[in-house]
Amino acid sequence: LTQDPVGTPTCAYGESFYSTKAYGYTTSYSDDAGYNHNVKLTGLSPNTRYVCTCGDETLGVTNQFSFTTRDDSKLPMTFGIVGDVGVAGSDNTIQRLNSHGVVGDYELFWHLGDISYANDHPWLYEHTWNSWFRSMEDTMNNIPYMTCVGNHEVNSRNPITNENTGNFTSYKNKFRMPGWESGSNTSLFYSFDYGLVHFVAVDTED
Repeated sequence: LTQDPVGTPTCAYGESFYSTKAYGYTTSYSDDAGYNHNVKLTGLSPNTRYVCTCGDETLGVTNQFSFTTRDDSKLPMTFGIVGDVGVAGSDNTIQRLNSHGVVGDYELFWHLGDISYANDHPWLYEHTWNSWFRSMEDTMNNIPYMTCVGNHEVNSRNPITNENTGNFTSYKNKFRMPGWESGSNTSLFYSFDYGLVHFVAVDTED
């Protein structure tokens, strides 16, 4: 997410240096929502640590991050699964989630809807979303962070921005789940395999 548009969203990645570059696309649904950038990485080997930077080659890139791809032979596996968190009154919960996520206690984190509760703060809608992403950065930077929608993702309750955010518009711009890879062509319905587990996400709000 950036507040200003960029040229071409780019992720440079590799095992010890940036040997590969992947290019993505940008979406936005209102001026104050900023610009969401999506890049798909391919050719990854299992159980391998990669380093990466993201950004725009002309305007600048992020600091270096790292991630490790899944090890399907690992047993048992531990998944972090939570719903209904938000940024208000959740400091202890977020701290506990991040304390496990940053050290890799979870193979994967799945948020089952009602993510930031931004629509409970209609005049601070985008600010609340941004606060949520910042609060969970330690987890998101280290392990896969998957999401489903809840009723709080339907739209903003701000009468000015409601039209721009209806029908899960904010969610669909901010989160890119594997719906295209699993045949639904949407982030509202999707499935994927992780080890011995087949995960299925179903939107019951439509």
